[in-house]
Amino acid sequence: MRKYLLILSVFLFVLCLAFACSSSDDDSGDSATQQEDVEYLVAGIFDLIGSVFENEELPTGVTSEVDKDNLTLSLTLDSVSGGDRGYTASGTLTGAGTLSADKTTITIVFTGTITLTGGQISSLVWDVTVVVPWDEADNDFDGEPTSITGTVTADGTVYNIEDLDLSGDDSGDGSSVNPQFVVAGMKTDEGQSLIVYSADGSAWGYPNISQMASPAEDLKGIGCDPSGDCVAVGNNGAVFYSTNGTSWTAGDTGITYSLTGVAFGENRWVTVGAGLSNLGTVLYSDDKGKTWSAGSSSSTMYQFIDIAYGNGQWVAISPGNQQFYSLDGISWIEFDIGGVTSFSMRDVSFGDSTWVAVGDNGAIIYAADPSGTWSLSSFSGTQSFSGVNYGNSRFIAVGSGGGSAVLIVSTDNGQTWTEKTLPTEFTSTGNPLKDLAYGNGIWSVLGNYGDHLRSVNDGDTWTVAALDKYGAFAISYRAR
Repeated sequence: MRKYLLILSVFLFVLCLAFACSSSDDDSGDSATQQEDVEYLVAGIFDLIGSVFENEELPTGVTSEVDKDNLTLSLTLDSVSGGDRGYTASGTLTGAGTLSADKTTITIVFTGTITLTGGQISSLVWDVTVVVPWDEADNDFDGEPTSITGTVTADGTVYNIEDLDLSGDDSGDGSSVNPQFVVAGMKTDEGQSLIVYSADGSAWGYPNISQMASPAEDLKGIGCDPSGDCVAVGNNGAVFYSTNGTSWTAGDTGITYSLTGVAFGENRWVTVGAGLSNLGTVLYSDDKGKTWSAGSSSSTMYQFIDIAYGNGQWVAISPGNQQFYSLDGISWIEFDIGGVTSFSMRDVSFGDSTWVAVGDNGAIIYAADPSGTWSLSSFSGTQSFSGVNYGNSRFIAVGSGGGSAVLIVSTDNGQTWTEKTLPTEFTSTGNPLKDLAYGNGIWSVLGNYGDHLRSVNDGDTWTVAALDKYGAFAISYRAR
């Protein structure tokens, strides 16, 4: 997990100052709306600071100089503009750190003035102090801030940092973010389960997170129903449910096996995973993920990887030839794909009356009905695919191969596929793509280390939304 961003990015969206974030309605002249703009701008600057410490690529028009040994930095914005709030920002912000006498904490004072045009605020003056634990041996931060104090002054109006509603609480209660995308994350360095969320897939990272102390597990699967309720599942039977994507409560599965996928249909949640002796496990919930009961089992059920719902059926995917589908999420019927491919399947999705499953060594199969005939697509590559989803008349599959990420698109229900060009950050690092989600005209793709890609033109072109944020496993769209 990115330590510097973990410590410094204590506010809202990643790179919000580059104006990729969504906003609330603007009623110019209203003092509350001015405060919302202050929160929006302060959030972006803090996340830029976190990116500077991590040596990440900064948005166009943003430059920096940093001296970690002396704990100083300079952040300069040169006519940075864009986004739905209409601001163009210029100016310089500096941060100077001082070690305590016992070298266990560092006090960083951020000062500077950012001038703004295009919105209701014309200047933002910083005088903010952050106190952070320090590890002298590692010459590095050693925990989250113990205090954040000071003021920002917007056109003469002084705002205390403590009074700004920047929603940095671990539970997510009171968050001003109404997420469209939610991610199941890896257990944090602090030993907590992690959910990360984003308003529109353009900004990711702290503090748009929920951290749950119990149970503390890697979360492997996540899904949301049409009303916006969500469920996340993970290792040792961990399950959490949420009505808003930001506040999560632990459910009760009564098992200690790993759960890897979850799907909703017919007013029922169904989750799958690995059971005793690598057999598959199926559980279902009719109370929004609070309590769970066991579905049917079979000696031929191998540990499931993922599950999807469509057209009145659930399909659960495992690495073997034996796959299973269900009409009610409780009783399961076996079907065999051994005559189609010998490679392991990793994910499955439904759309336009078609099921598509993807897996290792370029294996992509499709069928109109899981109990019917499955056909092998014409895709000739040998890349391995870990995620597939449907949206706006196309399937998109993601994975890796040849040392780089891969993303392919099908507009004929999985029969033929076209590989798309990805940003160099994803083709030169060997960073695989793991999962993807679609909603409201937006595709959001999750990489192995919390990296994110985003497309708003049906997957034709892709932009980097985040790099090296956190460990993560699965992503889902959430209607709102």
